[in-house]
Amino acid sequence: MKISIITTCFNCEKYIAETLESVLSQKGSFELEYIVVDGKSQDKSLPIILSYQERLKKGFYGKNPRCEMHVLSEKDNSMYEGIAKGFQLATGDIIAYINADDYYFPHAFEFVVSIFEKYPHISWICGRQCTTDKKGNVTFNMLPFEYQRESILKGYYGRQLPFIQQETTFWRRSLMQDFDYNRFSSFRLAGDFYLWWCFAQKEELYIVNTFLAAARTRPGQLSEKMSQYRDEMATLCGKEKTSLKNFYYFWRQRHLWRKKDKYKFRHSDRIIFYTKKEGWHLSKKI
Repeated sequence: MKISIITTCFNCEKYIAETLESVLSQKGSFELEYIVVDGKSQDKSLPIILSYQERLKKGFYGKNPRCEMHVLSEKDNSMYEGIAKGFQLATGDIIAYINADDYYFPHAFEFVVSIFEKYPHISWICGRQCTTDKKGNVTFNMLPFEYQRESILKGYYGRQLPFIQQETTFWRRSLMQDFDYNRFSSFRLAGDFYLWWCFAQKEELYIVNTFLAAARTRPGQLSEKMSQYRDEMATLCGKEKTSLKNFYYFWRQRHLWRKKDKYKFRHSDRIIFYTKKEGWHLSKKI
């Protein structure tokens, strides 16, 4: 099975090396295609990226012909235009993208491949939510409870309920059939939500109880512009609506998200978790 990872970068010399290392150092019985799209950075980002490409060619990460890295450097109008370029170049069975200041945990790709091989009916997954400070120290982690397709389509996650964390999300290539790359490229902030909105029209999102990736929080990120982000969300799912019924639904969902992991395993049929007796297996709602 082949994994395609896309990273876009613009003036991220401080963090890009950690991101590159977290991708190229992954081990396992899979093919890896890494596509890095640089938006004509004015700092040292591109030389750093090219140095890692050279390290790969010289066998620093093992003489593994199953790993290849492609670098594209040209101006773009937005981060999502750059990601769209990467998506259209990708040839993997599994696709994901990670920003130039975030990182994957060791063995993440091997685990992701094993899940997609074991569960052919699953088309997209996400891991535990995990954020770090600017130095990369973990500051928060949580097992999501359950992402409901209807609630994704209505834009509840990211407004009234927790976000789907982009860094931890992987999907099968088949989900991108008929994907509108031009519309995706038009987003400045909420391109990730557009992905989830498209995927939710086709398949359920499953959760794995493990660490796949971490999102770094630091000053000056685009993710700080939440008002503009939600305005873009509204172009897909409409403005936020308040009602007594919705109020109770959000209260109930927040209550469930705060429950302990074991409770979530027993009350969802879309969480993959580990036990000594059964290994990694799918939860069953009781």
